[in-house]
Amino acid sequence: MSVAMAEKKEAAAPAKAAEKTAAAPAPAAQTPPASGQYKIGVIDRKLVLDGYKKVAGEYSKLQEEVDERQKEITKLSDQITAAKDKYEKEKDSLPAEEKAERETKIQNDYREYQTKLQTQQAEIDNKERTLMKKIFGEIDKAVEKIGNEQGYHLILESGAARAGVVWHSPTIDISQKVVEVLNSMP
Repeated sequence: MSVAMAEKKEAAAPAKAAEKTAAAPAPAAQTPPASGQYKIGVIDRKLVLDGYKKVAGEYSKLQEEVDERQKEITKLSDQITAAKDKYEKEKDSLPAEEKAERETKIQNDYREYQTKLQTQQAEIDNKERTLMKKIFGEIDKAVEKIGNEQGYHLILESGAARAGVVWHSPTIDISQKVVEVLNSMP
């Protein structure tokens, strides 16, 4: 809880706030923990993603774009199918030169279709990656805020896919000690 929030609560309920302020220790994340007194949390990113309302809204926007692009792809596909069907019906009565021209046009249209399909899929995939990077950044900021404000030392991610440390207090970082030991080794 921030000092400003604590002051607001004190103004609303002076007796209770005074008791809480006197009894509440400083957040553990800001000071090194006493031996064996660590506060550890766990998050399930899937549960967080499923519960984060912004995700559904952003994916809805992305799906609208996918649907719009799909209309264009479907239109091209339908044109190619129609041209191919027309060619199949008429090919026996066409002169060799026109037959070759139509076959080439259908093949070129199909290559164009494939290229557009791949390009649009790559663009959608890139937008989805960008969106997820932004959302995971927001989740990480929320986790860091909770970690700092509520005195956590370590917050882990549950689940086999990305299990690991999501956030840690600087008070439990031993990186400099490792550097010192490494530098002291012969």
